[in-house]
Formats: sequence, structure tokens, C-alpha cells
Amino acid sequence: MIGGGLAGAATATHLARAGREVILLERDRTPAHKVCGEFLGQLACGELERFGVDLAALGAVPIARTRLFAGRAKAEAPLPFRAAGLSRATLDPHLRTLAAGVGVDLRTGVRATGVTPGAVEVEGGASIAADHVIVATGKHEVRGVLRRTVAKAKDSKIGIKEHLRLTGEQCDALGPAVELHFIPGGYAGLMPVGAGAANLSIAMETGVWREHGLTPASYLDWLRSVSPSLSLRLDGATRLFERPLMVSGVPYGFRLWGAKPDLPGIWRVGDQAMVTPSLTGEGMSLALGTAKCLADCLLNGASTSDYRAELKRRFGRQIAVARAFDVVLQRESLHPPIVGGLAQWPALLSAGAKWSRGG
Repeated sequence: MIGGGLAGAATATHLARAGREVILLERDRTPAHKVCGEFLGQLACGELERFGVDLAALGAVPIARTRLFAGRAKAEAPLPFRAAGLSRATLDPHLRTLAAGVGVDLRTGVRATGVTPGAVEVEGGASIAADHVIVATGKHEVRGVLRRTVAKAKDSKIGIKEHLRLTGEQCDALGPAVELHFIPGGYAGLMPVGAGAANLSIAMETGVWREHGLTPASYLDWLRSVSPSLSLRLDGATRLFERPLMVSGVPYGFRLWGAKPDLPGIWRVGDQAMVTPSLTGEGMSLALGTAKCLADCLLNGASTSDYRAELKRRFGRQIAVARAFDVVLQRESLHPPIVGGLAQWPALLSAGAKWSRGG
């Protein structure tokens, strides 16, 4: 198993509990932040509780409402499901500890450099043999199992994430809510994640970043200048990271069941299996959901083709709906009228949040 994030640690735990021998390789030795919105939806909360995770004890913040902003237009509605916000730097190592506690051979500080059927190559030239190789490296690629996507060049986006400490007035205004602020070329999400921090996560077109000459040091000033709502939220906020985390070339729209088959004995999970548009906030839920799906398939002796078919059955509709929302919202001229309409009929906003989930 390569990758000790949500998908990797969860898959390893499922398999170890069923009596399988699992080696889990994680490149980070200490807790680390990930480029992620850190939103735990209903599926994620349920899966974590089945593992015995006490979200409240970890400091998760209950999220009860959602808001959309486009210019000065604003729409708000209650979420029709349970949700929470929690830092990945807290959750990921906790899940790895749980995995080790049920017999997973956890090896931290080990970086995988390549994959072949039956073996994982690691930094330093060593090779680890395995009957099954599971790739759970999130948005990062590993040689030998590169994702392929039919996404158009204009769909290529960068992901940005950092934590901020808002002022008291800003915290009160944000409240127990997840916010989506539309900006040129993308959108920014903002929500509380505990320990006095708010998570700011952004998905935007690479071309817009380059066109405006943005840098990690300057992009917050640009956000405040193009978004009145973000200006209200971020003016006077304190940055908690030395520099934002960034990832490029995110293949939104990638689905394993539509990709070229991998070599026998190689399996993918989490973002390596599918990449949903981040505006839905379902990345963490899908990481945990695909972990359960893969474990079920492996324990039942299914083939990789069976696994792909089962992924499509469980998550295909959800991914299609989320992708449709994303395609519509790429038309920036539609943002103000859509948000304005949702302000008049907030029940539609609640329904949209529900439609973009599975079930």
C-alpha cells in the first residue's frame, strides 16, 4: 500500500481487520497538511465513526450551513446532511495509528518511486514484494501508474490551500458554515477546521494564475481585490502556514472506469480512482468510500475489472452530477444570476448539495 492518507490508511485498516497482511508506506514521518478542503460529509463522518474515530474528541467543527458568493450576490441554506471540518494534519496520523493498532505494518519516511506488478520500488533502490500493490497517493503520481484523463486543457487547474486565523468578528460571521466564493477562473472554499483555524482552499485555472502574475506571497491580495466577500473574510486575517500548499495539473473528471486498465495486481483508491470537482466538498468522503469499495472487492476475490465496475455502480452517478455542476459553473457570466436565484429559493441550494452526493 502506497500512501498513508485517508484512502490508504482506511483501506489498510479494512484489510488488516479481515486478517490480511498489509504494509503501508507513507513518505511523511510527521503529521503534514494536504491540499484539501477538509470538509467531512455524511459518508465520511459515518465511515470514520465505524472505525471508532471520535470526531469531537479530535476537535472537528460541526458544519450546518452552506453559502455561495458571486460578486455581491449571496445565497445561504442549511446542509441537508451531517458534516464537519477537521484538519488533515490531525485526522491522517490518527487513522494511521488506528491502522497500526490492528496489525498494519506502517513504515513512515518511505517514499515510493515506482510500481511494477508484484513490487514497489522505494527511494534508495530497494524493492518491496507484494501480491497486490494499492496506490493511494492522492493527487500525486507514481511512476508506472500515471493517470490518464480526457479532460481538456482548459480544465487543468491548480489547487491551493492554507490555514488562516480570522478575527473574532470574521469567525462570528463565518460561523458553522462552509462557503464557496466564485473568483475569476475558479472558486475558493472557506470553513472552520478547529484549533482556531479556517481552511482556505482554491481551485482555479492555471492560465488565470499566470495571466495575473500571481505568486504564493501575492495571491491573497488578488483574492481580496476580485471578491468583495473574500475581502470581508480575509482582511486582517493571520496566515498560519509559512507558505501555501500548491498542486498543479489536477485531473478533475478522471474516473478509473473510463481509463486504460492498469497492469494486473495494481489497484487504485481515493483520488487515484476518481477525482471529483472540489466544489462539492466530497473528496474526503470519496477517499473513504473507495477504500471500503476496494477492500470489499479484494476480500471477495474480485478482479480489477470487477472493481472498476463496482466503483462506477457506487459512485458513477455522484461523479456525473458533480461534473455537470462544475461544467455549468465554468461559465462565469452565470455565477451572479445563479447565486441570485438560489438566494430567492434556498431550498434549491440544499437540494443541490444533496444531489452532488451519492445515494
